[in-house]
Amino acid sequence: MRISERDLILPALSIISDEPGISTSALISELKEMLKPTGEDAEILRGRSDTKFSQIVRNLVSHETLVKLGYATYIKGKSRRSGGKFHITETGLSYLDENFEIVDNLIEHGFPYKNVLETMRKIQEAKSSGKKIDIVDENLVIYEGRRRKKTSIAYERSDAVRKAAIEYYRREDGHIICTVCNFDFFKTYGQRGKDYIEIHHETPLSETEGGERKEFLGEAIQNVKPVCSNCHKMIHRKRNDTFSVEMMKRIIKSSRL
Repeated sequence: MRISERDLILPALSIISDEPGISTSALISELKEMLKPTGEDAEILRGRSDTKFSQIVRNLVSHETLVKLGYATYIKGKSRRSGGKFHITETGLSYLDENFEIVDNLIEHGFPYKNVLETMRKIQEAKSSGKKIDIVDENLVIYEGRRRKKTSIAYERSDAVRKAAIEYYRREDGHIICTVCNFDFFKTYGQRGKDYIEIHHETPLSETEGGERKEFLGEAIQNVKPVCSNCHKMIHRKRNDTFSVEMMKRIIKSSRL
């Protein structure tokens, strides 16, 4: 699966919003760090230093993709060497705000490149058919009873995944343990720790408007893992450098040798 200019609109606007006046070369570098392209997109173009991914980013300039949509301005430099600078517009900020869940929970999460592209395509297909796809926020219900500033529907969607995952991963003795380090809140803290665990999303979870909740939850629990608070924080400690559960297991195993 190859990335398209259309796929780059939201991630590019997210970066331009954070770094007004960013150059094309800096935008390429930031997008590479954010999305970590793999496969054909990571291949070097023949006779050039650009990858296929960075060439698509350059097309945002040559095709004036963001400018024509009214999402950003591009001010050319005085010379070819100095290059130009991107600035987000009010229209671009509004578009970014309308899609903040996609940016916050998908693009900047550190999911594998392939999963991000697949989910972004699902979102585009749903929009073209007049439907909506909601991204499930992994961190929405880390603290039971404490809601982030999100809609009640978003909270319900995330909490439904958490509860379904707890039931799915609960052992025969009723305990649920960290997939990485085997920490058991119930064993350590007694009744206070019963059913307490955090749910790590290994791939993006998205629910299509009008879809069957039971079918969605059945798929969702296959792509999440129960983890303790410490391991979850270490998995996500560095933005855009999320560790996998398997990598965390290797780190724990190595530290115990």
